[in-house]
Amino acid sequence: MEYPRILATKSDYEFVRQNFPRNLWEKDFNNLLETQYNWFFERVLEEDEIIEQNFVQKVLTDPQTGIKSLYLWKQDSHCKLLELGYTVEEVINILSTEE
Repeated sequence: MEYPRILATKSDYEFVRQNFPRNLWEKDFNNLLETQYNWFFERVLEEDEIIEQNFVQKVLTDPQTGIKSLYLWKQDSHCKLLELGYTVEEVINILSTEE
């Protein structure tokens, strides 16, 4: 049996977990955790406004207009992990279980 090229449903993920060696499916489960956050536009900044940039917020400047925008790092409500119906805890438990 060949490992599937695309895992589109929670059933697909569970199928590979039950029928293939861990070294084949582990990267796919790790990817669910790694892609759950993204940068999202929050607002345009005032001309003289200064924002402290850190790991959850950044400022990007449009090179053509010079307009500065604030972006926030937060969970993507459309990430694959949530769309499949997994929770973060479930995936962490799956990855931490010795098989």
